[in-house]
Amino acid sequence: MPYFLLTMKLPALTHGVSICFFGGAKSPEAEKEAFIRRAYARGILRRGINIVLMTVGQLFFKQAAIFLNQHGDLNFVSRYLFNPWFYAAISFFAVGTLTWTQILTSMKISVAYPLLSVSYILTALGAYWLFGEKLSLLNMSGILFIMIGVSLVSAK
Repeated sequence: MPYFLLTMKLPALTHGVSICFFGGAKSPEAEKEAFIRRAYARGILRRGINIVLMTVGQLFFKQAAIFLNQHGDLNFVSRYLFNPWFYAAISFFAVGTLTWTQILTSMKISVAYPLLSVSYILTALGAYWLFGEKLSLLNMSGILFIMIGVSLVSAK
């Protein structure tokens, strides 16, 4: 049940303190802190969703490319028109773009964009797992450096 349905303001009796039916009284400072925590959690959730959407979209593009190779008998346009993986990839990227725009409303791009590089890691691991692509020591080293870089950028 939404929080606003559980809360009743009684300014004359409580001097501006909200009474929550299930959690006792909350001061304005506590409400502000709770709001900030919820906003922070939503930001993390949006970034996670965006990373997953971009990763799955890339993996669908790879599967779309496999479909193109398997259907060389079709002409160029038909190979895309009848490629369900291509439509899935575009759909994931479209929703990812909408999510990305929402992320940028509350975050600096200089911080948000490097965090998106986590999708590179997940895409490489997904390609290894789903398509049997090899991960060399050089690839693994690059992934490690990306992880270190993301940690440095996201540190406060």
